[in-house]
Amino acid sequence: MNRFGLIFWSLIAACGTAAIVSGFVSDARNAPRPTPHPSPTTRPASPTPLPTFRGSDTFGADWDVVVDRSPEPNPDGSARIAIAVGPCGTNAALDAAFARLDLPIALVIDPAGVDALATAALARSQGKPFYVQVGRVPSPAKLASLLKKFEGATGLASDAGRAMPAALAGSGLAYFDERGDIDPALFSKAGTPLIRRDLSVDDRDATGYVDYMLQRAVALGAIRGRAVALMHPRAASLQALRTFAKSNGRDLVAFAP
Repeated sequence: MNRFGLIFWSLIAACGTAAIVSGFVSDARNAPRPTPHPSPTTRPASPTPLPTFRGSDTFGADWDVVVDRSPEPNPDGSARIAIAVGPCGTNAALDAAFARLDLPIALVIDPAGVDALATAALARSQGKPFYVQVGRVPSPAKLASLLKKFEGATGLASDAGRAMPAALAGSGLAYFDERGDIDPALFSKAGTPLIRRDLSVDDRDATGYVDYMLQRAVALGAIRGRAVALMHPRAASLQALRTFAKSNGRDLVAFAP
């Protein structure tokens, strides 16, 4: 091959190489790029909210844990807390543990409970006031029968008591409104003593929760002058009440109208 041919073919090879390289570069520029994924962000865990004053509780599906009341603080700023335990009458051992506490608590007894009579006898022996729980307003005959069976009862307890003032008028019995929303004027007019629940302290069967709610009772009692608390006869509630009494025993007052 002469010199001219060598130069000619060298130029052709160079052009071909340039075209191939240019194609690779163009393809690389035009190739679809993967969408970048945002790096995961670690969020701090939200703190568990503390139990609040309001909400559904196990005493009734539509009850408030705390019933709204107008503030009526005591002049000395004290928190007077009255506690009722119920419904008792189905576990004699737990009922006895509560009844034997050296605390001014009351018992609410379900008359249909298998241990109801034994619990009433224990309450009498320990000087604890007790209330017989009823589902509806009893007739005069039924009331007389209950009082004979549960001798020494302080009164009746229920969550539906608009007709109770008339039923209990003149009997000397008090009425414990477990729901806490009855109109006190009805009882005042009939001369029937009334106690209304302000809060329930063991919506959850856990000692920590009951501890918390008993402290809320202290705060509520300071605001209202007195707080009436209702709790179940449960082991967790018993332990929480014992612990509470060690530090706040001075705040506990008799369960009375």
